[in-house]
Amino acid sequence: MWQFRQSYYRAIPGACQYGDRMGEEALSSCRGTAGRVSARRPATDIETAPSFRPPRRIGIFLLLLILPALRAGASPPLRIGLFQRERFVRIAFTATGPARIAAPSREAFLEPGESVEIGLEGGSLRWRVNRRREAFRSRWLHLLPGAPQGGLSLRPSSSRQRVFKGRLLVSARQGRLSVIEELPLEEYVPAVTALEMPSGWPIEARTAQEVVARSFAAANRGRHRAEGFDLCATTHCQLYGGSLRGQPAAPRAAGWILTRHGRPLEALYASTCGGATASSFDVWPGRKNRPEIRPVRDGPPSAPFCRFSPHYRWTCRFTAGELSEALRASPEAGFRGDLEAIRIARTDPRGRVLQVALGGGGLRPVPAVDFWKAVAERWGWGRVKSTRFELWQQGSVYIFRGYGLGHGVGLCQWGARQLARQGRSFRQILAHYFPQSRLIRAE
Repeated sequence: MWQFRQSYYRAIPGACQYGDRMGEEALSSCRGTAGRVSARRPATDIETAPSFRPPRRIGIFLLLLILPALRAGASPPLRIGLFQRERFVRIAFTATGPARIAAPSREAFLEPGESVEIGLEGGSLRWRVNRRREAFRSRWLHLLPGAPQGGLSLRPSSSRQRVFKGRLLVSARQGRLSVIEELPLEEYVPAVTALEMPSGWPIEARTAQEVVARSFAAANRGRHRAEGFDLCATTHCQLYGGSLRGQPAAPRAAGWILTRHGRPLEALYASTCGGATASSFDVWPGRKNRPEIRPVRDGPPSAPFCRFSPHYRWTCRFTAGELSEALRASPEAGFRGDLEAIRIARTDPRGRVLQVALGGGGLRPVPAVDFWKAVAERWGWGRVKSTRFELWQQGSVYIFRGYGLGHGVGLCQWGARQLARQGRSFRQILAHYFPQSRLIRAE
């Protein structure tokens, strides 16, 4: 929203204004407005963020800038739920540029380098600026970066600082801090790609990754609606950690999405398919209300495109006790007791396991994805790396020998890397992994 992304702010009547051309004289006349908390009129019955009105000339100029986007029907910003796994009860942000703090009955301003500390107290927020004694309580808090180069970073910062450039909405939810960032889709997608694919990989592979990430976001907008945001920042949706300074973008990917039947495709991806991708219906049988992402061969059987991945082939060993412990802790596996036997019950035509049979007073079938998830959540995702495996038993030890890393549906990232190195364009890469889909440029 344009009113929250300016390089100056206007405080209550009588407070200081500052902008791009503010010099030392103007700074001295502010008398320490930055970081100062100012009282405002009492909030109405419905508490909303304070309004923000730029001077008339600048407002008209900004309106002219955004008219093309309005006419094109620009999509609303994405709402990303941050820090879902950390369950923070206290957090601090440092401003990398001018920033504004808006609460129901208070507002404050941050200069670059200044910070705000936010904690939970009695079911509401308690916050203060720059570690000052005076603290304030409110039900929610909005943190609004100013200049386009500005943002808010988690303290302490590091050499690879991740900055949140969108509007941050902080509130108390179920005994922890809820932090939601609002930002445009075209700012979100490169930040996802920076975490999901190495920056040194060929540009055509990264372009394909951006298209897939954008398609997934467009198809899953509102996935976490019950929690107040669209997408989370974990692998449940897509990895997101803010904007990494200096992250490369793929400008040719801007606006492109994959569609099926005229709607954005839930385009999925995984690290290494191990020679052949999987059907989304086989991996998640309960999601047949969405178009199927069909399996494809990842190149010739003797030379798959992803064969250069460090995860192409792998071997691991587990004792019966270790597997029993993992399965008992998993609600999806539904296993009780001690594991006495395990067998591969069903595979797809490409050798990916679809179902395993677990023995402990009789064999019972369990979806291979649930078995894989149970073992990974207890012992880490780096052991049984995928459901494309073979299995042997030596006494009480089970030996898994497999191929690939991840669920194997959709884009194979290491395969895309090799295709790009062979000179294929991002369009050709996407056509290979999503042959039934259409690539269009969204308005």
